[in-house]
Amino acid sequence: MATTDTKPRDLRWLIAAGVVFLGAPCLGYFASHQPKLALVAAFGSVAIVALARRPKWGVYALFIGTAFDSVNISAGFAILGAGDLSCLMLVPMWLLNRLVRTDEMRWPIGLQYLLAFFILSFTSMMLGVNPAMAYGGFARLVIYGITVVAVADLLRSTESTDRVLIIVAICSFLHALIALAMGAGANSRLGGLVGQPNLLGVKIAFGLFPMVGWSLRSHSKLVRAALICAVTIMLVAIILTISRGTYISVTLAFLWMARRNRRLVLLLAAAGGLIFFGASNYGKRETQYVQNRLTLEDSSVMNRGAVAKNAVRGVLENPLLGVGFGQFSQLDKVVSITSEAGRGGHSFYLSTAASSGIPALLLFILFGWWQARTMSRGIRHLESRSPETEGDEDKRNQWILTIVQTIMVFHTFSLTIRGAQRLTEWTMLALYGAVALLALGVINAQRDDKTLQSEESSDSPTP
Repeated sequence: MATTDTKPRDLRWLIAAGVVFLGAPCLGYFASHQPKLALVAAFGSVAIVALARRPKWGVYALFIGTAFDSVNISAGFAILGAGDLSCLMLVPMWLLNRLVRTDEMRWPIGLQYLLAFFILSFTSMMLGVNPAMAYGGFARLVIYGITVVAVADLLRSTESTDRVLIIVAICSFLHALIALAMGAGANSRLGGLVGQPNLLGVKIAFGLFPMVGWSLRSHSKLVRAALICAVTIMLVAIILTISRGTYISVTLAFLWMARRNRRLVLLLAAAGGLIFFGASNYGKRETQYVQNRLTLEDSSVMNRGAVAKNAVRGVLENPLLGVGFGQFSQLDKVVSITSEAGRGGHSFYLSTAASSGIPALLLFILFGWWQARTMSRGIRHLESRSPETEGDEDKRNQWILTIVQTIMVFHTFSLTIRGAQRLTEWTMLALYGAVALLALGVINAQRDDKTLQSEESSDSPTP
């Protein structure tokens, strides 16, 4: 008796037809009542279905959108950043693609810690001071969590991960160019498209390390010279943001990256000379302001100290669940605060502990730690390979793991002295999850090779 199998292509179009059929009444309703929303929904639905066969494009769009999330787009019912819009398109695109794929699902390493973090955050929100004010923030958090799973499942190859790092580098370089072209604001600091010097410094720094790594691995002298110029421009822009937290975090990350790379030390020395010349001639007012900020005697330091003390009081008051997820601004209703009431914690770790509790913070850190640990194991496995057996793919994987681990070092220290940009942090967390799986694949492949060699040697006849 003959059987007929539904081909993936047929199933894909069947699902697409079902979505169109079920969504038509909703679209008709919104077309008559909310025409802008209907137009956005129609365009988004067509784009999602069209790109479902190439979901990696959605991943690339996510990183571009996250880099330029300060560019707002009207969706009719709300003003969305480019990153939020790309995130909202990636999730259904991935789900649609996942329905018709037959390959095994790739779950991020340590996903149980992330799920427990969400459960504790939800519990904290519902038992908080004012849960209603955090509903929207938690809904976004859930979408960002799904995005972490989607990116980990979609970025399966060295080539696609490499492209993502190059995209991050180029976007950061564009931020630096635009900020330098716009010039310093009234406070003598670069703000660029982001409009906030500290956040601009972070966005540029995320792409700085891939740009440095790109210049080190380039074989073309012309390309390497162009990339060194790009690195110099990005470093000058970071300096002129006058963001002390970025200075410290970038320095620590470069020390980590340069501990085994003499070429990087020479590159930084050459770039440092250009930076000193370029930054000192950019403007005397800016140079003087950098020097004044580095004395750590301005009012900003005192204000941040006061905010940190407020967060510590909140943690001590309720260490298990905090004041309530997304309700840090309500801290003055729980503890006695004499100054800086309503301000953010200026530290992701303190803010998370004060709002969601210490256990939630530890679960989040554990998830990140598992990604970093797996990357370190992958780097050690690649370094242990003999030069005779090492191929171009191994060198590329080692480059990716080293660069992403350096970004993680910067990210870890940066979050100590600044608040979170939720989409930016979670997009980078998604990258860490995907690269950790890449490292796990390297480890497993080497184990399989050793097992195969062992079996072949045991099966060979003894002379």
